[in-house]
Amino acid sequence: MRICYSIILAAVLLTCSLGAPATALAATPQPPPGIQVTSSPTGLVVEWVAPETHLVELPDGASELRAEGYAQLEQPGQLTLPFTSTLLAVPPGAAPSLRLTIVSESVGQLPESLRRAPYPQGALQSEEGLPYTPSFEPGPADPTPVAESPVVLEEIGIQRGVRLARLVFYPALPQEGRLRLFERVRAEVRWNTQAQATADTLDAMQQSLRDAVINPWGVAAAQPDATTAADDTLATALDAPPTGFVRVSQPGLYRLTYETLSARGFSGADPHGLRLFQGAREIACLWEGDDDTQLEPGEALVFYAEPRTSRWSNSDAIRLVADTTPGLRMNTRSADPAGVSTGTAWVAPLFEQNTIYTGDYGAQPDDVPAGRDGDRWVWQRLQRDPISMLPVSASFVASLSAVTASRPATLTLWLISYTALPVTPDHQVDVSLNDTTVGRVEWDGVRAITATLTVPANVLHTGDNTLRLTLPQLNQGEARIEGMWLDAFSLTYARSTEAAGSTVQFGGSAPRRAYTVALTSVGPYEAYDTSDPHRPVRLTGVRVEGQTVTVADPPAGGPRRYF
Repeated sequence: MRICYSIILAAVLLTCSLGAPATALAATPQPPPGIQVTSSPTGLVVEWVAPETHLVELPDGASELRAEGYAQLEQPGQLTLPFTSTLLAVPPGAAPSLRLTIVSESVGQLPESLRRAPYPQGALQSEEGLPYTPSFEPGPADPTPVAESPVVLEEIGIQRGVRLARLVFYPALPQEGRLRLFERVRAEVRWNTQAQATADTLDAMQQSLRDAVINPWGVAAAQPDATTAADDTLATALDAPPTGFVRVSQPGLYRLTYETLSARGFSGADPHGLRLFQGAREIACLWEGDDDTQLEPGEALVFYAEPRTSRWSNSDAIRLVADTTPGLRMNTRSADPAGVSTGTAWVAPLFEQNTIYTGDYGAQPDDVPAGRDGDRWVWQRLQRDPISMLPVSASFVASLSAVTASRPATLTLWLISYTALPVTPDHQVDVSLNDTTVGRVEWDGVRAITATLTVPANVLHTGDNTLRLTLPQLNQGEARIEGMWLDAFSLTYARSTEAAGSTVQFGGSAPRRAYTVALTSVGPYEAYDTSDPHRPVRLTGVRVEGQTVTVADPPAGGPRRYF
């Protein structure tokens, strides 16, 4: 459902946002009656006969100019003037020009009571803290002219290889203290080239675009040449080597087998040219196969990836390319632990749930900072009742494996506060783990903070551990209003040699050390140095005894990360 919605929305957005100038336009309805269009391969002529523009008195004493069938400009600080707009398709390689003729206009006095669009101020909230209506407040007038002329031509972007522009018509514009009313205008748009009609072989999106523009033949003309001189990226893509995408959802090793690669169109690719990219950075990968130029059964491409998640997705897309340039391949190094002192393997599982979007509580992006990973999703809200001032608590369960209970651990909290009072501190939260107090965190203002607390030995244990956050009870005269969100938390602890899991990711220490971990899965085992996730190093000389694996830092020491 989300994908379908996005496709439909794309066509609508083209009329209101792409490439828009400083003046923002609300979405406009279909062109109202009174528009006449004459088009040809060399351009088109659009003539507007505006409906009567009349002044409407508003309940707050202000007034507003309106025209039947036209939308209203809602740019904060600007007059709420009527406007309409229409889309047109621009032929490939053309440089559109606009010639405007004002056929009929009148000039009148500019009413002083004309309404200016207010500024958004989040949302009004119910007693439960949920938004129920948008909130707007008056603000300073924006002196920027809405437009210099009644018709504006804007090129707004490329969709499915079709260049799109927008004509915007304002039937009323203030100018030098007067109000100009345009009853009839003619806009002539010309290309510097002649478009050629082509076969009508359009996909569903292009069909929708053809229905949305006032010169439908322009969409067909743009179809065979899906790019323009200004769109070199698309032109290059037409001649690009085979490309595919691999979705990754958690840190780990991924194996692309012969069967997988063949099914994705890479059966004829030279394995030496198989390359993987995360964004613009190439990932060094491991080729499991012979050194010839043929992709054969039993061969595979192996890579390590740590996904970049976002507010939009819990996974990442790794780009696979069959190129003529050889791809990066993993280096190897010895991790033989012989003669190396024993160290402690530290694991740091992250606990996070995206259950609350801060914007749903009326918070604007400029009002409340983003969380740990840059998004606006948080886990839990803690808010004190300003009347009773009683303590407020929330508990969170962290399931841990192979805990060395005798070693101290570290708790990291990511918190975001959304209230501020003229007292110091105006935020306090008591923190406990498994009913043992580990500290209090204090800070001021609306901020995103990272708090690190030491967890005493023998507090954590293998299995479920309970984190409890408490807003303490206040005395009279102390800060009464308190609101914050928990974004995420992490526990860094020493991993024991108890067998747990089929994989493990851990870090070491600065001096050179050897680290031993045990897994529940049966070998053979592979080990990698993932200190640089884009340049992982395959480890050799790893010591395996039953289900325990021991690796050592390089001679230069660490700290290093291992998988």
